[in-house]
Amino acid sequence: FDEIGEVTNREKISKIVSGQVLVKNHQFVQISTSYPDPSVPFRKDQKTLQEAMEKDWDREADTSLCLVWAQDDLSETFDPETWVKSNPLLELEDKKDILLKGLIDKRNSDLLQGTQHDFQTKNLNMWLQQDVDSYLNLADVEKAIIPEFSIHGQRCYIGIDYSMMSDNTAIAFVFPYLNDEGKPKWHVEQHSFVPFQRAGSIDAKEKQDGINYRELEKYGFCTVTS
Repeated sequence: FDEIGEVTNREKISKIVSGQVLVKNHQFVQISTSYPDPSVPFRKDQKTLQEAMEKDWDREADTSLCLVWAQDDLSETFDPETWVKSNPLLELEDKKDILLKGLIDKRNSDLLQGTQHDFQTKNLNMWLQQDVDSYLNLADVEKAIIPEFSIHGQRCYIGIDYSMMSDNTAIAFVFPYLNDEGKPKWHVEQHSFVPFQRAGSIDAKEKQDGINYRELEKYGFCTVTS
């Protein structure tokens, strides 16, 4: 399945793998560059398998093979010497000069046009935030995730973002606390209500906003309403 990174739900994937259960030594190969939306199933599978490799003693993912060629940091956008991480063909002497020049030209062109995110996702294979104009950086959000938090007995601030027409309504709960090192932290839980009547359908609403709301609803992050 080439460029599976643009597939926003698991419906197509499920149809393929469910039909392979009786096939001996069956294989399902997923290939893709990165895409602007980090919430797609392919990105989640990639993260899951990378975590499995870090916990090699569990042996829970022994039937899967994950190979990732990507840059480690956005700052490497300006360091062509590191681009072999995401472009292994740079190791081939007969292709290196042509490929490197093409990559540098693409980088410079995107910088002039203000679309460097396209070079970073498609050529350096880096997952960015949902929207290039997002207030928060994806890497910062991921580093802030903790496995669990008890809200019982905690002070709480509640915020409501009430919408009109086709916008989403959201409610957020913010819990200020001190971590084990005595540093002030804030734990945030949020839930959105997603109306689709004005858009015509939930499909149209998802395409309009660029967010897979039905997938997020499965995890309890939102409620899709008419």
